[in-house]
Amino acid sequence: MSLWTENDNLLGVSNVQSAAHDVIWAGTQVRMNSRVSSLGVTRNSLGDDEEFVRCEFSRSSAFLPKNVARVLSMCAKWDTPDGHAIQIANDLGLAPVHIQALKSLLSEFVEKQLLTCEETVRSDFRRAAQLSLGTEGRVDSVVIVSRNRPDRLLRCVQSYVENVRLFKRAIDFVVFDDSDELAARRQTVEALSAMALPSNVNLFYYGPEQKAELARRLSVDAKCKLEIVQFAVCSASRPIFSAGASRNAALLTTYGQMFVTVDDDTVCDAGELLGFRPGLQFSSAPDPTEWWFVPDRDAAHRLAPARELDIIGCYERLLGKTVASLVDSGEELHLGSMGFSFFRRAMESNASIGLCGMGVKGDRILEVPVLYLALEGASYDRLVASEMSYRNAFSSREAVRCVPQITISDTASCTTHNLGIDNRKTLPPFLPQQRGEDILFCLLVNMCRKDIFSGHLPVAILHDADPNRAFASIPVTNFVPGMQSGDLMAMLMECFARHLQFQSEIPEENLLAFGRYFRLLGAQSDERFYRFVQREWLNRISLLIASLKKRIAQFAGTAPAYWITDQQKHLEVLKAALLRETPVPLDMLSDTNAPRCAWESFRTLLFSYGRLLETWPALIRSAAALNLTPHSCAIAIRNEQRICSALSG
Repeated sequence: MSLWTENDNLLGVSNVQSAAHDVIWAGTQVRMNSRVSSLGVTRNSLGDDEEFVRCEFSRSSAFLPKNVARVLSMCAKWDTPDGHAIQIANDLGLAPVHIQALKSLLSEFVEKQLLTCEETVRSDFRRAAQLSLGTEGRVDSVVIVSRNRPDRLLRCVQSYVENVRLFKRAIDFVVFDDSDELAARRQTVEALSAMALPSNVNLFYYGPEQKAELARRLSVDAKCKLEIVQFAVCSASRPIFSAGASRNAALLTTYGQMFVTVDDDTVCDAGELLGFRPGLQFSSAPDPTEWWFVPDRDAAHRLAPARELDIIGCYERLLGKTVASLVDSGEELHLGSMGFSFFRRAMESNASIGLCGMGVKGDRILEVPVLYLALEGASYDRLVASEMSYRNAFSSREAVRCVPQITISDTASCTTHNLGIDNRKTLPPFLPQQRGEDILFCLLVNMCRKDIFSGHLPVAILHDADPNRAFASIPVTNFVPGMQSGDLMAMLMECFARHLQFQSEIPEENLLAFGRYFRLLGAQSDERFYRFVQREWLNRISLLIASLKKRIAQFAGTAPAYWITDQQKHLEVLKAALLRETPVPLDMLSDTNAPRCAWESFRTLLFSYGRLLETWPALIRSAAALNLTPHSCAIAIRNEQRICSALSG
């Protein structure tokens, strides 16, 4: 069947309506030399092989035959009409003789404003930049979170202090140390006190005692239960992972500032990615980063060689700036993977870069790199370059993960190993206990704040984890997602978001809605809670299986046999998992803790987190008042007398 009709009107219809647009498009010849895209095009089936098509950008609409509408939707990437015609003919297996007919069809799409000109988008961005709110600022603090790793903490602090000394930065360093032993914390404070600090650097220290005092003051000022604030900022006893509590304390004690948070096993050994591309990329991809797989640390360093970079200045290049203002930053703009939702949100005057992350070189961070099985594009090509490189990628702990050029994303997908945060806007709290707190934080940002975008820099920071750190020994193909409390909570969060009737324009109302949902869900009886989570988990694994089958079929005939084999093994493991009654939050199991006790612990955690989300806006308001005297609960390292009295107390 032909993809178009043999008449003068290549759209096959004459009923095309166009709303007036405030940008006058150039003549036909200019348009045919311009890059165009089907940005914001929606298709609605009318039955009988007819569709109603609308371009949300130009507000033009048309009734099209289904096969013609398909051609229009194949122009999602930015290219010239001629370029689109050649690519579409190739994708559909059409003979070269049909390319001219496709060019004519696309020319009419342009004429009817069903395809959007790239310059029109740029013009709208520039106009929005003139109306955008000025939100630029400076990074005031570097926050370092640590627990039971004094040597790595001191090395981390020293490396970042040297960087700000080199570039003459006036900045505060704030250490949150949850080490279990009081003697170890005292030694850390003494070592930090002995560190040679530039005159323009302040250093503050929060241990459990200082965070407990912070919780007490906030509870009194916000008139809320002390146990809720303690859950938010005070660390739980081992073996519970509670870096999220320290990150919440950082959000509360730096409210109104921009700050950078790093983990204690990172080192300010930073370098730009070798061969990074110039320009600025706008992306709607869920995760715009790419992976490079290396056999050892030296190879990782060669991909991102260390050099003298103003690390704080790198973050300030993006953090806090409005998205529209970056269009006139002098960088060449690339719109290749920008969706219409990105454009619509970015046009708002308060849309800004609220999160900004760098890449990581060295230890890969992932305990079980099952993510590798889902890689696409250039990362996938590097992974399957040879069977040896494929096997080495899974066995080696070394890798580089970074964006190949400066990228702005409409999805928060940064990790907290190094993250710039614009804390002048109210952000949600981290999950105080268990791992995956950064994933949940990003999910809540995405679901509660449509005015926040994330920036990604083509710079990699060294992640030098403890070589004795235990990694999971199970084969990657045997990994079943959703078996940790953080994974299960993310699943429940996404479930609630799917059933929301609408999202409020007021971020606080969205946060309160999620809080009430978690609190009520956590208050259910054991049996009702158990069955609800079981149903959602089964739905999630079923969708994952369907997606994996589609992926295997898509790559059949082109992917190497070893990759297909591992995908099929993983598929069988997921299908076997469906035969179980329900998942168990493995991070809450212990030798003496039965599965039902693990579920009770998870339900209690969910309930507590729900109460925290509901209380968080009041805590933020109290923190804003307390921060008139910055870090009044902390040990000020520059004051030796205060150190002695605080520790002895």
